[in-house]
Amino acid sequence: MNVIPTRRLAQAGAAAVLTAATVVAAVPAANAASDSAVTGGKSYIAPTAAIAKALAAKHISLTGTGPAKIKTIDGAKTLVLPISGGTAAPPNYVTKLGGGIRLKLKSHVVTLTGIVFDTKTHTATARVDRGSRVTIFRLGDPQEGDGGPGEVAFGDYPVTLTKAGFKKLDTKLHTQFFATHKLVGYGTTDVKFK
Repeated sequence: MNVIPTRRLAQAGAAAVLTAATVVAAVPAANAASDSAVTGGKSYIAPTAAIAKALAAKHISLTGTGPAKIKTIDGAKTLVLPISGGTAAPPNYVTKLGGGIRLKLKSHVVTLTGIVFDTKTHTATARVDRGSRVTIFRLGDPQEGDGGPGEVAFGDYPVTLTKAGFKKLDTKLHTQFFATHKLVGYGTTDVKFK
């Protein structure tokens, strides 16, 4: 399976471009009968060039916490979050991500932990500074993917802050930055399940 986290649709070529329905069709029908436990995998969020430049200009740092890390993939800094559990009920996947996301502006810090991606609702929830759970991201439709027994990968889906998400981040960091920079980047998820 080879879905490159930072590859954009224009670079993928027509043969590699898959709709959400095609991604589902790539998973064997036997796996679609009932919910399966998610056993691992990774989710990647590659910030757009525009937001990476804007974050740097405003001196807002973005780092991973715990097992989540920032890695350079294909020349772009990419957030890599390991999948620690969840359920697979193809075509829907609920993935619990290990680690979190930390944003800092001067002395103001906000941390997103307990992140859960849900492809059925196209949302991601997180705990903000270990407080209540907030629907932080809207997840768009994947534009590429691949699958096989016990594993599916789908990628090139937009990750956008929800209204609740950008309000929380702007309030915590004492800025208006995220109200005007809602598109965070593009995601890829590789899910392993029983």
